[in-house]
Amino acid sequence: MARPFTQFPEAFLAVPHAGGGTVAPNIPELDLAPTPLKVVLFIAATPRVGSNLLGDDLRQTCRAGVPLEYLNFRMRPGTRERSRRWHYPSPRLSDRARQATRLVLRDPEWATVDHSADRVADYLRTVASFRTTPNGVFTIKAHWAHFEPLVARNGLDVGLWGVPVVWVWLDREDRLGQAISFARAKQSGEWADFGREGGTVPTYDAVAIRSALEAMELGRQGWERYFADEGISPIAVSYEAFVADREAVVRRIIEAVDPGAVLAATDLGRSTLRRQSDGISAEWRVRFEAEEAGNR
Repeated sequence: MARPFTQFPEAFLAVPHAGGGTVAPNIPELDLAPTPLKVVLFIAATPRVGSNLLGDDLRQTCRAGVPLEYLNFRMRPGTRERSRRWHYPSPRLSDRARQATRLVLRDPEWATVDHSADRVADYLRTVASFRTTPNGVFTIKAHWAHFEPLVARNGLDVGLWGVPVVWVWLDREDRLGQAISFARAKQSGEWADFGREGGTVPTYDAVAIRSALEAMELGRQGWERYFADEGISPIAVSYEAFVADREAVVRRIIEAVDPGAVLAATDLGRSTLRRQSDGISAEWRVRFEAEEAGNR
């Protein structure tokens, strides 16, 4: 089957943002003509740290591939043609057997589906072949909850692409703000803001906020252990620094993967995404902090 390719860069830039579950990650409209891969940009993150916004800002430069959560298989579209085209890994019988064993042993993670390392590696190489911009850059974003079972626990080396990997560690200083944002997004299903009116009105849930705080910390610790074990010194970017000066952060990252690249002002700030922050989050913060103080 012939591979459709986006007319670059006009049609590529015209495609709506593909993060936050708004557009399937492997739509043909974002596929690019085969280009020799020179460098992989790996954005390590936990949820609600601005990774969708950063990814779309980077895509708009036309110099950083198509930054999406390619290890988040929940975002996988269900069509067989797309699955075959991208070599989505399917579990072997041995993988299913391990899952059944966890169920018998009442392992809390019994529902986690194993994927053999060789199939995951083949999939990631295939994705890169579809999503590398003409300057040779492929970008992937990942949360620890997706990276750990598919790559780290599988014993995969990110050197599988055979090119240098530049790491970005995107974190958030405001831990409570991150947890509140996650609790709201999970409840409403709105993981990105395009300025649309209406939507689900969230309901305050202290239990969900506490759970999010714990989950975010586990993800943070997982990435930090991985960096230490692998001797990785990532480009550290905080959510707060990014939203304060998006252009500076994007320029810093592009310089790391494509040294000497010249970014015009028109290459920046074209994303249609907005920060998801409003008075409801502020109200939840006050209420949660008051409840926590009362429980001490």
